[in-house]
Amino acid sequence: MILPVILLIVLTLIAGLAPLRIRKNNSKIFHLALVFSGAYLLGITIAHLMPELFSGPLGHQEVALWVIIGYFMQLLLNYFTSGVEHGHLHMADDDHVHGSLTMVTLLAAMGIHALLEGILLSHSTYVDTHQHNGGLLTGIILHKMPAAFALMSLIRCNYHSWGWPVFLMSLFSIMTPLGIFLGEYLSQVDWVQSSWLTILFALVTGNFLHISTTIFLENSPGHKLTGAKLLVIFAGTALALVTEFLG
Repeated sequence: MILPVILLIVLTLIAGLAPLRIRKNNSKIFHLALVFSGAYLLGITIAHLMPELFSGPLGHQEVALWVIIGYFMQLLLNYFTSGVEHGHLHMADDDHVHGSLTMVTLLAAMGIHALLEGILLSHSTYVDTHQHNGGLLTGIILHKMPAAFALMSLIRCNYHSWGWPVFLMSLFSIMTPLGIFLGEYLSQVDWVQSSWLTILFALVTGNFLHISTTIFLENSPGHKLTGAKLLVIFAGTALALVTEFLG
């Protein structure tokens, strides 16, 4: 168990701290990094989260309902945080993401997902498709690294210094290891129903669907779909698919 924990923390930090080398005053590169992050999140949501949800203990219609609820929960959060005219994630001239609650929600959603992945590693009976933990660990590491890069690209929108971004990324890096230990504990007490985890997973998936599409469709000025932006969207989505299939 020690080796997976070390690998998860170290590799997540390496990938997550990489965006700090991108200067925020380089507007074009910074916007493209955000587009990449949104495309990656969308790809991993469709290729990784949704298949697991529909292979779980709940019926397809019930899963779909919870995903939709999660989507509209995020929509309502954006509305009440940023107002009618800023009901979406929009990059302003100062490169700040409107709505601090949107960022908090994203951090919470990705943290919950990372925690659930740790639980899956230690308690793989949650979803029938997980045959062994070795392949699952590989898959989690492969998509956790670009996920950390994507998350840090978004965190940097709200902070000028390195302090809070490094702290938040360090916190994110330990979520999956915490999930491993939590899963070991839950497997011993055996009181958590798998359907509860599925509902939580579905809500997170709905959040991801809204957040990811909003990021890569609406972060650029004028919402224009340039050739460079289109290539980055394809690259982010392709990376999500490759890391998922290799896992």
